[in-house]
Amino acid sequence: MSRMQEVKEPEIESLDEPNQSYTVICLPKDKLDSDIDKNLYPHACLTYKQASHCKYLTTLLDSEDSKDDNLYVFQDPKNMTIYAFNKIMEFLQYKNGEKVNYPSIPLKYKDDSVNGNESLFKEIWPEQDAKFINDAVEKHGMGALYTIMNAANYLHIDPLIHLCATKIACLIKGQSLAKIEDILKPKDRELFI
Repeated sequence: MSRMQEVKEPEIESLDEPNQSYTVICLPKDKLDSDIDKNLYPHACLTYKQASHCKYLTTLLDSEDSKDDNLYVFQDPKNMTIYAFNKIMEFLQYKNGEKVNYPSIPLKYKDDSVNGNESLFKEIWPEQDAKFINDAVEKHGMGALYTIMNAANYLHIDPLIHLCATKIACLIKGQSLAKIEDILKPKDRELFI
């Protein structure tokens, strides 16, 4: 039985040129109607292919009203922080629209001799994906993981939602109730919201 479930990704059709770049800008909601100097706000350049995992961005790009090379994501303390925006742009750029195989559920080890939740996580996801989430958690704690996951949900980025959820599932697998509670309600969560 395969460790990963294959999910059919939508075909990527470029609007203009395959390598055309769009600037994604993270703005406070009250700034949209004013003249914007994008250098004053967090921003990143993405191609349509890189944005393809993000349903929010592809919907904007595919809309008939989209004539601008700028796309706007709104800062929101509950859904989109600057930290989360930067991590999401990093994720979309390195994934570059590549096909994602999601883990099968329930999570199981390929090899019974392997133990440890970190081993399971690294076994399930490609090395770069595991490193992306592990680095965020190691540098900033569990609050960073929940902030990224919340923002990924806000922008409808399924591969990143699955990556974060798998990390959480691996962390709680086989733990005591008290430890699970610490993982699901980290003390540092408020630092990123």
